[in-house]
Amino acid sequence: MSLSKNKREEMQDAVIDQIHTLGDVNIKEIAQDFGITTKSVYAAIKKLEQEGRIAILKDRKKNQYELAKKEMRLSYELAGLDESMVLKKAFLFISEIPKTVYENFEYAFLEIMNNAIEHSNGTKAEVVIEKTERSIAFTIIDNGVGIFKKITAALQLWDERHAVLELAKGKFTTDPQSHSGEGIFFSSKVGDFFSIKSGGIAFYARENANNNELYHVINEETPDNEGTMVSFTINLNHSKTLSDVFARFTQSPEDYGFSKTCIPVKLLKPDEEDVTLMSRSQAKRLLSQVEKFVNVIFDFEGVRLIGQGFADEIFRVFHNAHPEVNLSYVNYNDEVLFMIKRAEQHKN
Repeated sequence: MSLSKNKREEMQDAVIDQIHTLGDVNIKEIAQDFGITTKSVYAAIKKLEQEGRIAILKDRKKNQYELAKKEMRLSYELAGLDESMVLKKAFLFISEIPKTVYENFEYAFLEIMNNAIEHSNGTKAEVVIEKTERSIAFTIIDNGVGIFKKITAALQLWDERHAVLELAKGKFTTDPQSHSGEGIFFSSKVGDFFSIKSGGIAFYARENANNNELYHVINEETPDNEGTMVSFTINLNHSKTLSDVFARFTQSPEDYGFSKTCIPVKLLKPDEEDVTLMSRSQAKRLLSQVEKFVNVIFDFEGVRLIGQGFADEIFRVFHNAHPEVNLSYVNYNDEVLFMIKRAEQHKN
């Protein structure tokens, strides 16, 4: 069966979408959906490659695919650099993307570029901007001290990975006189993928389609550079505006402040699959700077068990000391809930 021009274009779009989301193509699924043979799907993939719209990765046992990329690379000395001038340099490269996508991209780019200029203690930065048929992305690499190392020193943390926990809460900055600490937090949420790599630690944030929240993962990696590398990707069909994102972290429509946060508790032990949290010291680490918020949600996804001391420190001791902070919790199992309820019954 031959396809009409419109159907053929729909089929090609379906192939492009699968490559964008999966890095692969389900040949049988495409064939069934459009009532054609698998041979026709392979022919369509070959044509997309010839047209320069996709690339076939043949260095594996099984072919995999990626969308063709257009790329712009820029290098800068950080001293005296204006981040808006860097974005202006790239404007023609990204000017044709949808308005909402551009505004979210602009926000994240300017925040991260400014961080490199004002906080990295570095001298140089490389900027890479990539565009495909479905997304636009940037990567900013500085040669500074490293973001996790800097946060660790500022807060006197014993584990550098706990610096990620502070970023996940929001409102942390090493320069409170000049910055609110919101830039990285919201930059990680206005797109579809966000990562920070520095000093052997990688922090990833990606939208979770099931609950519309973000999950955070730490991986140990060989550092690519001595400074910090931040990557951001937003899909061209992204529909959430900056206002939509900021509103998720306010108490009510009348509240315009950053008063609400959701803390992934698992980040206390980011490299463990079966997470148990027992001590008061772990709870105190989790509670650092939580009093800055009005509404705090603890996300217990990936946490199997908490101890009496851990729960008591959060849901009785901290609650009694800061009754103005509303504490709630999500994604808990029965064992975690039991300990929380046990602590709550003794609060003032």
